[in-house]
Amino acid sequence: SVSRQGVVASMGYWNNEAWQWRLEWTVPLLPSEDDDSEALAILLVEVQPVRGSEDRRKWIPDLAGMFSVVVK
Repeated sequence: SVSRQGVVASMGYWNNEAWQWRLEWTVPLLPSEDDDSEALAILLVEVQPVRGSEDRRKWIPDLAGMFSVVVK
């Protein structure tokens, strides 16, 4: 993302009552990253912020109480 510490409000806009994601990348994506970008867009369709709510982070551990980070 252009804004690594950005808030959700800077990564989209309200279109009537529906949130529209508008992600901007710091550099053009490589062809190998296009599929990942499309997969992220599909996941984000289900993520709708609550209008008027402040941003917050929420990390949910797995059953072993651990957090996962995927590095490619």
